[in-house]
Amino acid sequence: MTIGGQRHRRLPCHECATQGRMEAEMDLPLGKEVAQLMSAMRFRNWHHVMLAAGCALVLSLLVSSHWQYAVSMDAISGIKSQRDRMDRLDALLISLLDAETGVRGYMVTGKDAYLEPYHASIPEIQALIPIIRKDAVEEAYPVEFVAGLEEKVATKLNVLATAVAERRARLGSSEGQGPGKSAMDDIRYLIGQMKQKGASDADGLLAESIRAVNLTRWSTIALGVGAMLLLIAVFSLILRQFHLRAEIAELLQGENQRLEAEVSRRTADLTAMATYLSSVREQEKGRLARELHDEMGAILTSAKMDASWIARKIDPQAMAQIRERFDRLVTQLNHGITLKRRIIDNLRPPLLEELGLTASLQAMVDEFRASTGLVVIFDGPEDADLGISGDRALALFRIAQESMTNVRKYAQARSVRITLSRGHRNVRLEVSDDGCGFDEAAVAGTHGIAGMRYRVQMFRGSFVVNSAPGEGTRIVAELPIV
Repeated sequence: MTIGGQRHRRLPCHECATQGRMEAEMDLPLGKEVAQLMSAMRFRNWHHVMLAAGCALVLSLLVSSHWQYAVSMDAISGIKSQRDRMDRLDALLISLLDAETGVRGYMVTGKDAYLEPYHASIPEIQALIPIIRKDAVEEAYPVEFVAGLEEKVATKLNVLATAVAERRARLGSSEGQGPGKSAMDDIRYLIGQMKQKGASDADGLLAESIRAVNLTRWSTIALGVGAMLLLIAVFSLILRQFHLRAEIAELLQGENQRLEAEVSRRTADLTAMATYLSSVREQEKGRLARELHDEMGAILTSAKMDASWIARKIDPQAMAQIRERFDRLVTQLNHGITLKRRIIDNLRPPLLEELGLTASLQAMVDEFRASTGLVVIFDGPEDADLGISGDRALALFRIAQESMTNVRKYAQARSVRITLSRGHRNVRLEVSDDGCGFDEAAVAGTHGIAGMRYRVQMFRGSFVVNSAPGEGTRIVAELPIV
């Protein structure tokens, strides 16, 4: 069913002023506390500095670790190289000693078997000399040491070769004295110097590595302490933000609770005021209905009785001349009485008070069916007592009355159905038609829909309107029994 009527209404001055005061009171700020807390949560540029400092500390820690790793690896590589050089010098010395020992045995015994170590050491010595010379090129030893070592080794080998040759000619003597002994002493001295130089270099590399490790340790400690302080600062900042957010949430919750309480109070006040106005309006309608029944009813009834008396007293011949007008007068009086009865029923249906909601709705349906010719079906409980108060029954009757009025004016329906039922805790009224329907959004604010909805809200009930263009309308109102 289509709901018509005026869409907007101008509020009286006192209502506008009241509404303005209510809106002004409802539009409350959150307070200086919330504003101060929100201001305290705003970051400044120093948080960028903290972020940059944290990144710098992490990068410094990574660079320091990489540098310490590189220095340690260089030191280990240098120590390994020095150890290899020491091994080569030891191998050269051992080879010379083996050669010398073999020659000494040959000199004493004259047996060639003692020359095997001598012959085996010569290739080893010749192979070690170029490698030791290369070590000198890499600045492991002074060049003059290597040159002197080569000269002394060559001298020693010549002495040994000469001793072997002389022994073969049975002209040799013991190889314990002479230039061979002196050359061997020089070789031992040079190798000792070179080993001392290598050991000194290795000690230097080891000391440098230790210094690097100590520096890295202290750097790591400093960076770790800095990172810890930074983490503490960040944690303090996060904790402060958490507390600020908690305080803001608490303030907002308190503000929301206050506003909800204010809204509930205002809603209760408005509901009480509207209920009072509705009650006063119904009382005024009842008073008007009684006055119409008592005063106008008496006047119209008296006029009809007078007309009947006049009809009996007038001569029939004279009555024949005015019969048409007299009958019209009686008809108009009957129409007036019918109109008076309909107005009284609209103002305050007497059947509602005398027989209950079911009977009054049935009477309204019968009158509507007779006046419009539409198919109207009413389904109601057989028990006239629904167990609801008079105010609730009147509210449901007014909703049905308003719905039927809209059907009469706008719906263009062929059939209407009214269903009244009683549940365990509520009474349900449903009015549906097969008319043209309407757009719910377009008429949501009209007084017809708003009035019906408000009548239901007065008693904390539920109100539903379902309609669409060309699909008819369905209105459902439910009111609690108590």
